[in-house]
Amino acid sequence: MIYLLDGYNIIGLPKSTENECIKLILMIKHAKKLRKHAVIIFFDGGNFLNNKISLPNNIKLYYSGERTADEAIIDYVRRGKKREEMIVVTKDRDLQKAVKYYGGNTIDNEEFIEYISREKNKPIYKDESLSKRLPANAHKITEELRKLWLDEDE
Repeated sequence: MIYLLDGYNIIGLPKSTENECIKLILMIKHAKKLRKHAVIIFFDGGNFLNNKISLPNNIKLYYSGERTADEAIIDYVRRGKKREEMIVVTKDRDLQKAVKYYGGNTIDNEEFIEYISREKNKPIYKDESLSKRLPANAHKITEELRKLWLDEDE
């Protein structure tokens, strides 16, 4: 799994401070359930020349530069090869819709925090049966339909 976190959405933009960003990073770093997974935390803005920072424990920070973090997350999912393994953490409904459109998964901030905090290793999705009902090639089917029915510019 690859967890893509909408950083400022999780910690509460526009009231976010550098300390809150650090707290988020430390929370992710110490979450035992995420140690075997890649985590990318997306933030708006930043230095365009150094927009990707790698940290220990398979954590990366990505600053979006002149575009929004939402646009960077959507682009990452859209270009991804294993979209079904991507889980975007945000409470932004528009971002959730876009991620699902491109074949990614989403989870609300509070659900994510609860998941990484609880002791037993339970599934992250509310409706576990949904993923069992989908065929293994569901993403490919969606991509084929998108190419058939939508213009490339959309």
